[in-house]
Amino acid sequence: MAGSYTIAALCAPVLVGVLEVKVLRTGLLRRPRFWLTLAITLGFQIPVDGWLTKLSAPIVSYRTGVSSGVRWPWDIPVEDFGFAIAMITFTVLVWELSVRKAREPAVPSRMAVRVAGFMNYIPPRSKKSFTHSNIPFLRLVNGYRCRACPGLAPGDGGSLA
Repeated sequence: MAGSYTIAALCAPVLVGVLEVKVLRTGLLRRPRFWLTLAITLGFQIPVDGWLTKLSAPIVSYRTGVSSGVRWPWDIPVEDFGFAIAMITFTVLVWELSVRKAREPAVPSRMAVRVAGFMNYIPPRSKKSFTHSNIPFLRLVNGYRCRACPGLAPGDGGSLA
């Protein structure tokens, strides 16, 4: 008979998998590196969880009737593996989302756009005094193209340094 702990342990990895495949779509489940991470983590879980739940002197015990009663290996309730897989997968998904968010290009503020527009208009006499090296602010503005230095805008293969 399946108790509430067993049902939750079966649903948790499925829900995290559906979240990845249908909503987040990071491609995590297709990467061998993720499966290696999962195997390493579960490899460390087995001795620790086995020590915590051993029937001879349990540190963690479960109410009867909430789990299936199946314990493998070293008296570990099999439900613990379902929760571990869900927790590890969800943690790596959150990490992937934070990395994706950090890699998104920054949108310049209105002030940055105004300053870049002003800097783009440089009177002919003073063009030589403004270079990319003495205006580090220009590096922050996405898509800035200096009229005095064509070919040095971001994405043109040139350098702003």
